[in-house]
Amino acid sequence: VIELGECMSNVVLIFGQSHCAMLRDKQISGLIPQPGTYMWSVGGWVTPTNNMISLCNDLRTIQHDAYVINAGVGGTGLVSTAAVPYGYWLDLTPGSPLKNLLAAISGHNVLAAVFIQGENDAYYNTSKEAYAAGLLQLYSILCGAIDKSPGELPFVVTPLGPDLIYPHRRQILAAQFAVEKYPGM
Repeated sequence: VIELGECMSNVVLIFGQSHCAMLRDKQISGLIPQPGTYMWSVGGWVTPTNNMISLCNDLRTIQHDAYVINAGVGGTGLVSTAAVPYGYWLDLTPGSPLKNLLAAISGHNVLAAVFIQGENDAYYNTSKEAYAAGLLQLYSILCGAIDKSPGELPFVVTPLGPDLIYPHRRQILAAQFAVEKYPGM
């Protein structure tokens, strides 16, 4: 664990389900972390590993140092609770992905958040309206936790890719694009 003092407060947050978690977990070789790049792991800042190296290196070109909290959890839903082994993102009970995320960002200035999720909700037929409302609720909870008004925190929702063949992909994709009209999203 790297001791960084006060300079560690400006962070970029990425969270969601398996595609997000794979940035942290998928083993790769050949990438070298640039100086000034850090990822949050087990309660402290460490040198980035795996695909997080690439993300941190890219962020390092934009800002002086790059601090990334990856709170990706495979097997989660946003609204859908069907067959989600690790919970759903709107759950605020102790040990849930959202409660763990809120604990990880406590005391940090979150500069931007990226949400990579939607597969489980597409598979289990979450409606466009429910998913869009869930995104807005999640954004509101996140903003409240870091003392920012909606609109002050850039919140990027990555759309489902074209290769996803789940039966309800189009309604989740429509919801993901529908929220872009809201400030900050």
